[in-house]
Amino acid sequence: MERVLAKEILAWPAAGTGCDLSALISHLTRQFNEPLTEPQVRSALSWLSARGLVRVDGDAIRLIEPDKPECQLYPSLERRFAGRAFLRTLGVQPGTYVFQDTSRGGRAGHGPLTKPDFTLVAVKAGRFERPLEVMTFEVKNRSGADVASVYEVVAHGRVSHYPFLACPRSRLEPAKIESIRRASENEGIGLILFDIVFREDGSFTTDRVAVDLKPRRRAPDMTELQRHLEGRLSAESCAKLEELARGA
Repeated sequence: MERVLAKEILAWPAAGTGCDLSALISHLTRQFNEPLTEPQVRSALSWLSARGLVRVDGDAIRLIEPDKPECQLYPSLERRFAGRAFLRTLGVQPGTYVFQDTSRGGRAGHGPLTKPDFTLVAVKAGRFERPLEVMTFEVKNRSGADVASVYEVVAHGRVSHYPFLACPRSRLEPAKIESIRRASENEGIGLILFDIVFREDGSFTTDRVAVDLKPRRRAPDMTELQRHLEGRLSAESCAKLEELARGA
């Protein structure tokens, strides 16, 4: 019964804008056509609260959406971004790229505006040359995603041909997501949307990771680009990239 009630609470629009416990109990009683006790409803609310889906303050109730610190999103998103199906949507073929978490490290002087969270470098083999194409990914959690994030990613165009912003979807704050989408489209950056999903055991993952907008191609200065790659990629990644560039 707990999860059945939880599902109905999530579907009630009034819970999204805020309601009180008595109104929620009345709504659920009408929906199920049977009397419900306060402990039954509070149990369902506790189940939702543990999964970051509802905030309960005394008798005041409001739906929320799950969130995690940005750094805790990295491992799950790294697996998604480096997955073959996702890379295929970016036009990246197996065995032609290096991919690395570049959120930490780097040499002195590499500030946050040239410090994307992930860097993907693909070698595009042509008949007479093997040019590099760099894609960067800046991750924001739910509380950190806003229009200002878009302009942070714009700055990544100094070291990237295709800069992307990745942030969670929202059904409770559609206006915020739409403003991020409009700004991304206006500035020509890529937008990736994903869901934060809590599992039954209390852990979480990311799901439905998808490109919402593709970026316009930038033309970064090659000196800046090389400086970024040498400063952020590991020695192993640099060595692999050299081999790919040589066609080894």
